[in-house]
Amino acid sequence: MRQFVSILAIAAIVITKVSADSSDCIGSCSSSHIPYLPHKLCTKFCMCSQGSPIEVFCPPGLYFSPQQYVCVNPEDAHCQRSLPSIKNSGCLGECPPASADFNQIALLAHEKCDLYCQCTQEGIPLVESCADGLHFNIDYATCLEPELANCASSLS
Repeated sequence: MRQFVSILAIAAIVITKVSADSSDCIGSCSSSHIPYLPHKLCTKFCMCSQGSPIEVFCPPGLYFSPQQYVCVNPEDAHCQRSLPSIKNSGCLGECPPASADFNQIALLAHEKCDLYCQCTQEGIPLVESCADGLHFNIDYATCLEPELANCASSLS
C-alpha cells in the first residue's frame, strides 16, 4: 500500500499530458483493472484515470516496473523495450541531454517540412508529423500553412 501511495504522489508531480497517445501505452485502460500500464519508453508509464491513459515520467534515472507498479532502478525493472533508433532520423540538430526538467519540451526541425522532432526526456528525438498540408516552423514551434512556415526543404 505504501508503494501505491508513493507512486500516486510522484504521479501528481510529474504528469506530462492530460491524455497519452494510446499507441504509446502497452495495454489498454478500458480493458484492464490495473491502474498503471507500461509505456513504450522504459522511463515512462501510463496511469489509468476513468478509462483513459495519462502519460507519466519516472523520476530521473529510474524505469517503470510493471511487476511492482513503481519506478525502480533500471536493473530491477527488467525493461526490454528499446529506445527508438536515431540513425538517419532526419532531425536537424541534436536534442538536449537527459534532463530533470519535466516542464520543458524541446523541438527540432526536420529535413522534411511536414515533419518535426520532439525530444524525449532521455534526449532521444522522435519524429512527429504535422497535420495534412501543414509545414513545421521552428521559430514558432508549431505547424503552419506552407507559405507562413518558411521551410526551404526540397524533401517535403
